[in-house]
Amino acid sequence: MEVMKTLDSNAWEWLVEKPPTQWSKSHFKTHIKCDILQNNLCESFNNIIKTARNMPIFTMLEMIRCVFMRRIQWRRDKMSSWPHQICKNIFDHVQQKKLEACNCTVQWSGGPKYQLDAGRGNQYVVDLDNHTCSCRKWDLSGIPCAHGIIAIHYKGGKAVEDYVHSYYSKDSYMALYNNLIMPINGSHDEAKVAARVRRKLAYARTKAAAAAKKAALNASQPNAAEIA
Repeated sequence: MEVMKTLDSNAWEWLVEKPPTQWSKSHFKTHIKCDILQNNLCESFNNIIKTARNMPIFTMLEMIRCVFMRRIQWRRDKMSSWPHQICKNIFDHVQQKKLEACNCTVQWSGGPKYQLDAGRGNQYVVDLDNHTCSCRKWDLSGIPCAHGIIAIHYKGGKAVEDYVHSYYSKDSYMALYNNLIMPINGSHDEAKVAARVRRKLAYARTKAAAAAKKAALNASQPNAAEIA
């Protein structure tokens, strides 16, 4: 922060007003298992519906409904054939971290904690019971970091995938897409409904006009007392 202040005081003043939990990973909470700042979920949604956004409201909503009806079904089918207990992207991430773990050395204290040397003076403590590492990458994401992976291999008994948080499991993924968007009837029924509504509105207008005409006619005719 002091370096930023010397480089750009305006940027420092803007940032210092924001809570560190909104921009610094060192202050992120660990229970949500998310280590990113960008709101990529909204960007992905906007990219999917960018064609539908230019349509009339009912057409737009129908296009979005159909997109997600197909998307949910496609994702369920794709994941159902996945052979591993964690999702594919997380599985690939873990495989990459396993390669990085080859550069670490581990020392065991005799308890659940391990001391990891990552070279160049970088040293970390891994707690396998609590699924944490002092680098905080495991804590924030719920996915074992390279330091955690080498400690898991040193201990033995369980696969690295067993230490990945349940948020990233195949079962959690399938449960997320368990609620299907059901098909609905098309525009031919909508046209019938619209026609019935138009007929009822026309009948109501005709009836109201007749009542108003009758009331005006009665008001224009003198009553019996006035004639007498």
